[in-house]
Amino acid sequence: TILIAQDGPEAILVSQSFKGHIDLLLSDVVMPTMNGKELYRVMSKLRSNLKVLYMSGYSENVIAHHGVLEYNTKLLQKPFTRQSLANMVRQVLDEEE
Repeated sequence: TILIAQDGPEAILVSQSFKGHIDLLLSDVVMPTMNGKELYRVMSKLRSNLKVLYMSGYSENVIAHHGVLEYNTKLLQKPFTRQSLANMVRQVLDEEE
């Protein structure tokens, strides 16, 4: 099941109204209103064991330089293929806590 939201605040509302388990948050790093890191902080408090995969058109160096993401965070660079997305999602879901 895939839940879709237009931005961070909507993602939080969708998460709160969804009664099932959510395994993974796939979020852009840079978004209006709330960035991906802020969204994950809120969502992980609402959903235990939530994993996160970020995506961005910015380079990892730019993101790291601005302190948006921590070291060793899973990041998928845009543009990406369906296969690379599927591979990265599988990798994140299979990781041990």
